[in-house]
Amino acid sequence: NERYTSEYVKMLNQTKEQIEALKNSVPQNTKLSLELKDYCGEYNHDGYGKVLITEKDGNLVAKWGRLESTLEHLCFDSFLLPLGVLSLSVPVKFNVDFMGKVTSVDIDFESSINEMIRFVKIS
Repeated sequence: NERYTSEYVKMLNQTKEQIEALKNSVPQNTKLSLELKDYCGEYNHDGYGKVLITEKDGNLVAKWGRLESTLEHLCFDSFLLPLGVLSLSVPVKFNVDFMGKVTSVDIDFESSINEMIRFVKIS
């Protein structure tokens, strides 16, 4: 058990370091491409289910299962989603088509697979 705990703590610390490096590497003081209301809606992934994005008090809020958390703007159409677990956050990126419409959101729920999970906007 001690070995697994040690590995888990190591993984958490690496994730926190990666998020800090991401925060420091992105352009600072950027603005959103769209208004907050344009990002709101229901997004679906066949395996991970639905994510609901709403606007509350001038911020975007993500709800996925029992998790409900305010998104922290990172740059342009990218955010961080605090997970509420050991102060961890995961990157979130909204995808906008050529007409300026949000079509999907990518969330890094599985950092170990080196690919963000795409949730398609359904409403």
